[in-house]
Amino acid sequence: MSRIGSTQRAAVERANCKAARRRRARQRLRVVAAMAPGAVAAALAMTLATPHAVAEMAPSGAMQSIIDQLLDAQHQVTDTNSNYPFILPSDLSSLPQYVQNLASTDLISEYGQMFNPNTGIPWLIGLPWDANSTDPGGFYILVNPDNQYGVIPINADGTYTMTVHPGPGSVDVTFTTLSGTIGSTQGWEPTGHVLDLSGATPNADGSYTVTFSSTPQSGNWIDTTGAENMLIRNTIGNSGLPHDSFSIQQDGVAPTYTLPFLSDSQLSSLLTAVAKDMPITNADGVYYDQTKIPDSLPPNWMTPVASSTSSINGLMPGQLSTFGHFQLDADQALIIKVPNIDAGYSGLELANAWGQNVPIVTAQGSLNSTDTFADPDGYTYYVVSSKDPGVANWINNGGLANGMLGVRWQDVATAPPSTAVHAEVVNIADVKSHLPADTPVISPEEQAALLHERLLNWNYTQDQDHNINWLGANLLQNQIEAAMGHDAFTQIFGSQADAPTVWDRLSDPALMPNLDAVGSEFLTNPAGAMAAFVGNLPLAFKDIELPMLLAMMSSKAVADQTWQGLQGDFSSGDLTQAWTTLTGGLERLGTVFDTAWEDPATGIIAGLLNARDDMSTGILHAGNSFDLSPYSPLMDSLVDLNHQVMAALLG
Repeated sequence: MSRIGSTQRAAVERANCKAARRRRARQRLRVVAAMAPGAVAAALAMTLATPHAVAEMAPSGAMQSIIDQLLDAQHQVTDTNSNYPFILPSDLSSLPQYVQNLASTDLISEYGQMFNPNTGIPWLIGLPWDANSTDPGGFYILVNPDNQYGVIPINADGTYTMTVHPGPGSVDVTFTTLSGTIGSTQGWEPTGHVLDLSGATPNADGSYTVTFSSTPQSGNWIDTTGAENMLIRNTIGNSGLPHDSFSIQQDGVAPTYTLPFLSDSQLSSLLTAVAKDMPITNADGVYYDQTKIPDSLPPNWMTPVASSTSSINGLMPGQLSTFGHFQLDADQALIIKVPNIDAGYSGLELANAWGQNVPIVTAQGSLNSTDTFADPDGYTYYVVSSKDPGVANWINNGGLANGMLGVRWQDVATAPPSTAVHAEVVNIADVKSHLPADTPVISPEEQAALLHERLLNWNYTQDQDHNINWLGANLLQNQIEAAMGHDAFTQIFGSQADAPTVWDRLSDPALMPNLDAVGSEFLTNPAGAMAAFVGNLPLAFKDIELPMLLAMMSSKAVADQTWQGLQGDFSSGDLTQAWTTLTGGLERLGTVFDTAWEDPATGIIAGLLNARDDMSTGILHAGNSFDLSPYSPLMDSLVDLNHQVMAALLG
């Protein structure tokens, strides 16, 4: 644990030294269009061989007006939330982060609405530009780290066929029909139709076919009458294993895979919509209720286990939960005793008073049923504290004195138990004496090893979800940041904290897989290790392919824009402006080159490191035989990506 902590502190220092360079690189990545091959080839070689520096450009007058609208919306949310009667003064220090995360979620929602109608690919609610090996940027509210939420806009009159390729990492998948949007006055409203994949009929090959339609269909059917969106919830148990992949096709409508670049008017419309959405989203039932209800509870007390639907707008049918509001001093721990329930999944997660997760990758801010100890006495005992008590089921609150916690059970076939949930505050030094005698003891070295595995498993899970939407989102994010300017973009939408550089990941053992353990797996489990090696190759290829595609598309776009500008300059006879256009385009190409290699989230070196980590993680979680079937979702995902990208390039 201490090694991870020192790594984080060192990462902050390195980030301070390199912030200016990363800012220039990302700000200059304004993705736009291609240049005449002749003159560019020689000039490009010269440009890429020299350092690139450019002063940050001020936003245009029109863009500054939109930035002001976004800031006004944030101030409105800040003023509203600061006056909530259930918020403590100490919570106000984390309110700016919540407001930024709210803006990021609305921006992601607009991205999803822009791309989904064309691709039909589930849009995951999250930040596609997050770098690996650190905590993700904040989004949405009270997010369970084990749940991946995908949203697909649908036409209620259309018929959609979804194919699910199951992977062993997924333990629960649900489909819920919704009306409204995240930025509408009422927010998302369930229309009452749900399918849990555990109750669906599989195909002969183990995959599932699910039909969404307002007219009855045979097989696994969901009624979409009155629905505007389909919410997919994919719950991950063991994050070191391949999880389910999804593909969807609207009957009679050929999918179009495009990666459009926004015109100035489209960009303005997008950001204006975000400014309008923010106060509305902040006030809707999902956001407001999930802040008010837990924060209004008595401190260090848990609600009875009950259905989750009443407290979260009916979005999570088939789920039981208990939640609470903790307040702890630095030397105190909260022991939570919950009954063991027969469920496909259970887990506990912590959040601050605004529903934003505590660190979940660099610290153990959550646990699920694949890595908790359930005592034979019929209960599971969780320990919440800021210091390691040296026992199983420790949840690290990161020093948070006031916050929320929740325990949930999914895929539950029984009624809520009548057994009460018990919560008790004790001194951290006395924790062991308040737990059953058979509670496992976890040494600091074992805890550090668990945390190291947790970080690599998180990378593995996130990398599986990268698809054509990852390309589109990063292209659009680069355009928006370039138009707004880095400082304004970060002020409004925030940024991922303490992302390690690619050089950190090449040199810091805390950020690298244990290659000795990987080699040992081949010696002790040769069949399983070889199956994992072969089965994870598609994921490794995708890890490397995506940043290369992003660099290629970014370079072509800059070159296209520069060539179009040159044509206009030559037509007007303005040779001075033509030279300015040419040199500016070459400089932007050089910046694209720099970013394409060194960016910790989207660079080619990062992709190579992701491939290294994913292959190692897959091998360390290998089965005991040469069985490639668990890895089929990884191959399906790569095949789908290449088909989508080819269609987009041809289009």
